[in-house]
Amino acid sequence: MAAMLSRRYLLALIASLPAACVRPGSGASLVSTYDPAREASIYPEGPPFVAVFAKGKTKLGWVAAVHTPAPQSPTADTIALAFAAVRPRAVVLEGFPTRWGANPDRILRRLSRLPEDQGDEGDVAARAALASGADIWGGEPTDAELAAALAGEGYAADDIFYTALLGPLEQDQRNGVFSTVQGPEFEESFLSIAAAMAPSYAVDAPSGPEGFRNWFNARFGVPLEDDPEWFTRGWPGKTGIGAEISRASNRLRDVHAYTVATDRVRTHGRVVVVYGGSHLSSVWGALEHDFGPPHLQRPPH
Repeated sequence: MAAMLSRRYLLALIASLPAACVRPGSGASLVSTYDPAREASIYPEGPPFVAVFAKGKTKLGWVAAVHTPAPQSPTADTIALAFAAVRPRAVVLEGFPTRWGANPDRILRRLSRLPEDQGDEGDVAARAALASGADIWGGEPTDAELAAALAGEGYAADDIFYTALLGPLEQDQRNGVFSTVQGPEFEESFLSIAAAMAPSYAVDAPSGPEGFRNWFNARFGVPLEDDPEWFTRGWPGKTGIGAEISRASNRLRDVHAYTVATDRVRTHGRVVVVYGGSHLSSVWGALEHDFGPPHLQRPPH
């Protein structure tokens, strides 16, 4: 009987604890690989909006943003809604590493140089954080952390590295640095990008693009120069090793962002996160596990 009374007392004590004592962050295993069908089923109207998760005195406002280079936009209006609803003490932003620490100098320097009528959604949120006294944190792993995590999942170093090169090479082609994957312009672009990225991926910088060409042909069964859509091989919606690594990379990024966000909830109590709209669908189940269903707010049309 004494043991039973003790158990009942313990259960009653646990039940009486305020909800704010619940420690979010235990749902990391519920972060899922991005699936557009799942995203459409969770929020069929699409972004931008803010999902406000709350438990006790803690609040997490996750802004599902539409990436924009303009500081006046529906996403900027959504960020204002999030700040009004949450009154954050910390803000977590896409695009730079958590390892930079709180209020990193390079972000503050960027804001100091950027005119008020310029900037993307991250700049809008960072300005709002500075104005309200909230700490600014990056929500990303470093390239080295991401490469190590992918290697830990069994992916080969050359597959990780060459897949990572596809995006920057595509960007250079879109920016007119080179027009074809043959010729000196492409080789110069490749060497510059590879040399900059190699230290983070713990590989020697290739002395030329031939290793990349050989890898591409071996992995996708077609020479690089014969594939007019070579740059899509790393898109997560495609098939093949590049797409597989991209999906794994996105999931690892989302696990990291979820972990940073819930860590900041534990340390700061009230947090706003600003990320591209698709990321929220991947962390939705984990956040519902921690906080329960969110309240959604959208800016007026």
